[in-house]
Amino acid sequence: MVKSIEVERKDLSDEEFGALKSMVDQAKFFDLPEPAPHTQHTMPDMEQYSISIESGGQTREMHLTKSTVPKELKPLIKYMAGKAKYEKR
Repeated sequence: MVKSIEVERKDLSDEEFGALKSMVDQAKFFDLPEPAPHTQHTMPDMEQYSISIESGGQTREMHLTKSTVPKELKPLIKYMAGKAKYEKR
């Protein structure tokens, strides 16, 4: 099963935008190091995350597994996972 969410600024209230921006800023998303390649091995049912953020002219995409999520990103992932919906495939 795949859950996904795509968020556009225009679809968010000022409160929601502020909360997301705060989580991204606190995580220092654009400054986080990439996980070491040897830590990216996945098990068949392991949770995986793809995060892509565009903000202030910067764009970054990270691919993580549950075991490689930096502690700084956990609040953002938890928040977004609560909003994500299952996709039909």
